[in-house]
Amino acid sequence: MINATCPTDEELIPLLAGEGAGAALEAHLQDCPTCRRRLGVFRSDLDALRSVSLPSGLSTVTAGSPPPPPPRPARIGKYLVVGTLDSGGQADVYRAVHPTLDKELAIKLGRRAVGRLSDHRPLLVAEGKLLAKLDHPGLARIYDLDFHGDLPFLAMEFVRGPNLRQHAKDGPVPPKEAAALVAGVGRALAVVHRHGVVHQDVKPQNILIDETGHPRLIDFGMARLRHAWDDSGERVSGGTPAFMAPEQARGEDAAVGPRSDVFALGGVLYFLLTGGAPFQAATVTDTLALAGRCAFDRSALDEPGTPRGLRDICLKAMAANPADRYARADDFADALDRFLTRPKRVARLAGGAVAAVLLVGLLVTAAGGLFAPRKGNDPIVPQKLEPVTPVALEVLISRGGRTLDLPAALPLDPVGDRVQVIARVPPGHLAVLLHMDAKGKVKALPVRPSPADGYTRLVFPAEEGRLAALEPGIPGTEFVLVCAAETADPLADLELLVGSRLAGAADSTPGSPGARLPPLPPTTLIWLGRDEPRRQTIPLRSAEEDPVAAAEYKLDQLRQQLRDRKLSVFRGVAYRR
Repeated sequence: MINATCPTDEELIPLLAGEGAGAALEAHLQDCPTCRRRLGVFRSDLDALRSVSLPSGLSTVTAGSPPPPPPRPARIGKYLVVGTLDSGGQADVYRAVHPTLDKELAIKLGRRAVGRLSDHRPLLVAEGKLLAKLDHPGLARIYDLDFHGDLPFLAMEFVRGPNLRQHAKDGPVPPKEAAALVAGVGRALAVVHRHGVVHQDVKPQNILIDETGHPRLIDFGMARLRHAWDDSGERVSGGTPAFMAPEQARGEDAAVGPRSDVFALGGVLYFLLTGGAPFQAATVTDTLALAGRCAFDRSALDEPGTPRGLRDICLKAMAANPADRYARADDFADALDRFLTRPKRVARLAGGAVAAVLLVGLLVTAAGGLFAPRKGNDPIVPQKLEPVTPVALEVLISRGGRTLDLPAALPLDPVGDRVQVIARVPPGHLAVLLHMDAKGKVKALPVRPSPADGYTRLVFPAEEGRLAALEPGIPGTEFVLVCAAETADPLADLELLVGSRLAGAADSTPGSPGARLPPLPPTTLIWLGRDEPRRQTIPLRSAEEDPVAAAEYKLDQLRQQLRDRKLSVFRGVAYRR
């Protein structure tokens, strides 16, 4: 039992940092088994914390790693340092205790001095005050921002427990548990966003499971105060490429915002459900390239045991276009909560969505034959690629066990590639999906309606778990178009409109009403959308000399006629077959 003669924790903890005990303290430790056990517990905790601080499988010294950390200080400001948690190129993180409040803290100490005359110094103080106001059970609190000499430091709440990567070290987490964990983080992230802070580095390592089993988001002050760790004036994007939103990976700073954090949190859900990060490559550069293209394996979410509703929620959060993600972290959390509490009867309502949608599908090959649905089970999962809200059109390619969006899959392989086409239609709208092959032929294919959160998802081929095979045929330009309207009138005779505008005699003059789309280069595609800017390309030469210009000109003519129809939305893509 601890008695009045036993040293306090603050007197014992410095021994862990290598400080001398003094003759009186050493004598007490020799005679007091209770204090020896206390010191042993402190050492055990510190060893565990050091192991938690680094991602699994990484050592503290690797090729190309930052320079070794400076000697650990005994104190930072008024805080007593008891161990090192992590070290990086710009800052070091220590475990510390408050000298009078008996509170464990994590201290992040910058390595770059911010002088007293620096413009950053008053800004840091103001932002530190803002971060100290953030209070939510799902956040690790920031208590203080101060300077150790001229080195800035943050004093943060210390959370005892593993991070999500360690929590999921044995494989994917059960879907309901994953949904509940991510929903909790989403609520905390929403509080951060409402105070004007964007995290920019949401990942499993920055989410800890506390002693009560609840998730806690850490490091949320780092993006806001990034210049505290780098006073050079150079842009520091931050973030972890494996979970980074496409706009952040491409360095589009003006586009980085709360929806970028929503994407990364969707990546955390993906990790919990699949056991792997969305973007993984041999080098950081290659991983950034994958993130910039939003090229992750969507088929991993199609494994048995992952509910379709949860898969759709994850894919919406990870949409390539920020405008197509959940607008707020709260919205993401709401969708997860609905998934966790929805009644079983949702499945029985799926058929009711068909009555609200009219879909005429047409997708054929350049030879005029239809895509042939495979007999085997080769599922493919939708990806959102710059969709026009609220209707999205996607052409997805399955190749070698991977799912690729159409731009990443060009040029197409007519032998091995498999195809799926997806349209997303708002409730109460009628829709027409059209396809024109290289010969100008148009036909319909059956589709499968699938209820989703706020829209109806329509998929070709109609048989679940099957894809469409590319039948051999001559090369040429294909065009896929989805149109939606609240009434049937704007959709009348659209097949005739597209056929008369884009199909016709092969020797027609480019730009004339009867000229079909000329063959595009194998890796070129052209998107057509209601709200896209009018193209200025005028084909001054023949289609043989400038096929892209001629195709853009023809598609812009069609775009104007579709706008005249007063369609709610339309979205199309032309590509080389």
